[in-house]
Amino acid sequence: MRLREADVSLAVRRYLTTKGYLVVAEFPFLGRVVDIFGLRPTDDATVTIECKESDWRKASTQARVASMMSQSAYVAMPARKVTNAALLCFQASGVGLLIVNDDSSVVNVLEPSADPIGVAELHLAAKQRFLDLVELGYRSD
Repeated sequence: MRLREADVSLAVRRYLTTKGYLVVAEFPFLGRVVDIFGLRPTDDATVTIECKESDWRKASTQARVASMMSQSAYVAMPARKVTNAALLCFQASGVGLLIVNDDSSVVNVLEPSADPIGVAELHLAAKQRFLDLVELGYRSD
């Protein structure tokens, strides 16, 4: 079964909700759109995830940019599309990796670096934007 980007996104959003996150898909912030932004209310943890069907280079770049607005940033891809080169790239750039199996199960295979860029003001602004969108009904879980 071929997993499309939409399938990856849906599987990851479900995975995040089981981990206690509130999620918004297609999260708009500062003129960009992040595939998934999550906030876990119990500890205020934030996460951004870029979902891709196969283009791991583009996903890595997007995840590094998105890492400025969250505590951790991931790329999510179908398991069959992850290469050793992709894994090394994510590891070197501090981006985590979630793989989605054909049965839509999600496995965290690489933890991101802690607070990769550490831009506190952007992180707080993104969290406030998230809360505003949730209040307006933008939740996608």
